Amino acid sequence: MSWTTHLQDASFRGVRFDCQRTQDAARRDTASLEYPYRDGADVEDLGSKARQIQLTAVFWGPDYGQRLQRLLDVLSLPGYGELVHPVFGSVPRAQLTGYQVSHDAESPDYCTVELEFVEATPADPLFLLQLPQQLTATLAQLSQAAREYGISTFADAIDSLRASVPMARQLALRQVLQGTLGTLQGLLPGSIAGTLDPLLAPRAFAGDVTALLYGLTRQPHFSAVAGQSDWCALVDTLGPLPRLAAQVADGSHEAGGQPVPAAADDVAITGSLLQLLVATALADTAATLLAAEATAPARSPQEIEQLASDTRAALQAALQACRDSHPVETARPVTEALKDVALGLQNAAIALIAARPPLLQRRVEAAGNLHLQAYRWYGDAGRASELLRLNPQLRNPNTLQAGDFLACLRPLNWTPQYLIPTGSAC
Repeated sequence: MSWTTHLQDASFRGVRFDCQRTQDAARRDTASLEYPYRDGADVEDLGSKARQIQLTAVFWGPDYGQRLQRLLDVLSLPGYGELVHPVFGSVPRAQLTGYQVSHDAESPDYCTVELEFVEATPADPLFLLQLPQQLTATLAQLSQAAREYGISTFADAIDSLRASVPMARQLALRQVLQGTLGTLQGLLPGSIAGTLDPLLAPRAFAGDVTALLYGLTRQPHFSAVAGQSDWCALVDTLGPLPRLAAQVADGSHEAGGQPVPAAADDVAITGSLLQLLVATALADTAATLLAAEATAPARSPQEIEQLASDTRAALQAALQACRDSHPVETARPVTEALKDVALGLQNAAIALIAARPPLLQRRVEAAGNLHLQAYRWYGDAGRASELLRLNPQLRNPNTLQAGDFLACLRPLNWTPQYLIPTGSAC
């Protein structure tokens, strides 16, 4: 690589200038610790100082004054800006510390400008830490916003179809919507059927579907203290539901079902709505579980990660379905809202995992059960339930063998060399 072949046009805040010379400097801060009767010093590296950049800009020609003035105008602006170094390229945050304009009587229509910059590194913002409880509360709001955007997009699409397509296509779409709603009602005993025409009241149809989905997530066996198996069962129950519209159209949703001659685009729009409502229902349920987890921890980091992963997969499927069934400009508000939900969910899960004490892999020194091992490590046999929660892979907690490794929370007085004698545990 040679700078003669990779030279770039120098500029600052978008104003170009010819560069005659560059000089870059960098220094590091150090602290020297010296002791009596000991040669030398213990030098501690405290980090690098700001990178210093010196450039010599040149202007010449009959119009050099105008070009010089444009540069002087941007040099007078406060704050840092982007500097394009002729050799090293872009410096996004270059702070001007001073400049000097030089004219010489022997060189008419010619001047040099000595520029001095330092590369700025913004400090981390203060007081912006969000607690896990705040992140989970925000997640519910983001999910509600995404659901409202999706329902509005669906209602607008149905209204547009009703005003522009033949009556036969509208009747087929009505059958798909009614069949989808009827199948969902069959999954929730005791649910009340909607009385409005889904084609004339698409928002009411979306509201009925939302209520049925939330009825499934609020079954008696599922609550804020539900175990991981209940969450997996919920994902398995809601996962196939977005395909109901296509199954109603081809007659496979029930035994002896008859195909409905619905247009593929209409079925895709309905399936997109179902996918979005399923994804937001999972997101709301995950927010409830994560909020309970922030108050009373009961899940391992792996289980929290699975909650986030399953929900983000549903959100990704909803995002892709919306892109496939709606124009780009129509789908954009929905997809951006779904992205916000996915990011909020990820941040909440990360905050919960990061708030836990660090996990360690400790070796079992003697055969026994979890209660005995909890007493050996913590002096409290009651923490056996904690060890069981942190090690869901255990098939039988009563048959621990010497040499097995268990995930556990680090005791306050534990160091890597600290071992409890196995004989003193009993």
